[in-house]
Amino acid sequence: MLINEDSLKEVLSVNIKSARLKSNLTQDELSEKADISNSFLKDIESRSFSCKFSKFYQLVQVIR
Repeated sequence: MLINEDSLKEVLSVNIKSARLKSNLTQDELSEKADISNSFLKDIESRSFSCKFSKFYQLVQVIR
């Protein structure tokens, strides 16, 4: 099964936000711990982003 870019963004966005909330982290806290900008995290959670896999890896390391 192939997944298109929009569907992948939606899945990633929802899962990142859900994991952040489950970890009781604010956007500011997560972005600081993951060493990414707060505006980039907001873009991810609103599905309006493009980035390298390494940035997602940084997020996952903090909220796993």
